[in-house]
Amino acid sequence: MRTTHLPDGTPLPVLGLGTWRLGEDPGTRDSESRTLHATIAMGYRLIDTAEMYCEGGAEQVVGRAVAEAEAFRAGDVRREALYVVSKV
Repeated sequence: MRTTHLPDGTPLPVLGLGTWRLGEDPGTRDSESRTLHATIAMGYRLIDTAEMYCEGGAEQVVGRAVAEAEAFRAGDVRREALYVVSKV
């Protein structure tokens, strides 16, 4: 995946996964979390969210997905390699 670099030299992916509309329906949050697990496993390292998305529901789904991601537990991905961008 292509990256750009922050002023301190840290690489940052140029393509991220947007989360607008995630978390709207509490009944779909399990499947949304599993979808995020899959995107992390397939190589996404930047997740873009905002508190205003579903009144924080998207951030709850992202938080849950990151906490439960199999890729982290299996050691395939280090948590430090994942960027979660949030806006207020």
